[in-house]
Amino acid sequence: MNQKNSRIKQLNISTKIILLYIGLSAMHLALLIPALYFMVKISFQEKVSEDIQNSISTVTSRLTAENIMWLLIFLIPGYLMLAAISSYILAKRTLKPVHQITMAAKSIKNGDLSGRIDGVFSHDEVGELADTFNQMISELDFAFKRERQFTSDASHELRTPMTVITACAEDALCTDDETIIRENLRIIQAENQRMRKMLSQLLMLSRGYEGRWHFESEHIFPHEMADSVAEALTAEIEKKKIHIYNEIPKTFSLYADQSLFTQLLVNLMENAVKYGNENGSIWLTAFAEGRDSVICVRDNGIGIGREDLSHIFERFYRADKARDRNGSGLGLSIVKWIVELHSGSITVNSKLGKGTLFRIVIPK
Repeated sequence: MNQKNSRIKQLNISTKIILLYIGLSAMHLALLIPALYFMVKISFQEKVSEDIQNSISTVTSRLTAENIMWLLIFLIPGYLMLAAISSYILAKRTLKPVHQITMAAKSIKNGDLSGRIDGVFSHDEVGELADTFNQMISELDFAFKRERQFTSDASHELRTPMTVITACAEDALCTDDETIIRENLRIIQAENQRMRKMLSQLLMLSRGYEGRWHFESEHIFPHEMADSVAEALTAEIEKKKIHIYNEIPKTFSLYADQSLFTQLLVNLMENAVKYGNENGSIWLTAFAEGRDSVICVRDNGIGIGREDLSHIFERFYRADKARDRNGSGLGLSIVKWIVELHSGSITVNSKLGKGTLFRIVIPK
């Protein structure tokens, strides 16, 4: 019995459908033929008038119930053959998308995510399965491409500080001049801090993209947060003599993750200070707009070129040579991720030599 069940399991779906269709047809005949036999037999036993009997042809009058029974028996093979052919065509047409899904799955196994299931226009369960499978492949393809790009960008960005550290270490080992050694150590320390910051931000983005970031929303007050960020950036602000104008109302509040929103303000204000002009200014404003909360960070610094505006939220992107390599190139990518995590949106307007405005919209 177990051996019989294992043989049945080894059959493909097309064969199972054909056998099932033939079996149902055989059962139908098994019930139909005896019923027809008894119906015809009864009808021939009934009395009919002499006028009707005289009008029946000689051939029909010779037709008995037994003749009909044998005729039906002879027609059974043809009927079953027709059932087998029709069920085979039906099974092939129905299971064609399943075969395409199988081939697509094999291509995924080989690392090819470019294939899609085409030609399925039905709105039944098979069509729904094909659409779901195509959507899954597209999402996997996007995720794999993003990870490959992420790894490539990170390795490229980390290669530069490692090269600088190696060169400075070798230079320091080849001299007894304390001034040169101290300068090399200072450069090594700066590059090390830059790498630590970059790795920390990479880890934050990686956890965010994988959905492993613990998100806690609460009522926060951006005015206080902006003051705290400005205090943390005091050294850079005083060095460039930049004026900070915190015009966010003290009573203005948001429902957001405090840690993430602090990081957002740090990144935006740090960028504004870094690319601001001597004796420049930074303005922070916030207001309600319908059912949304709007926060703006504006500066009158060097600005961003029009051709670069569509790329500034990409990881490791730097607008032009005027922007030094002290940053990690991930700050604005993190800003955009934080805004999207809060179901918001961010836009930027900028002109070279005029300054930049970041506008953040967060739903209440």
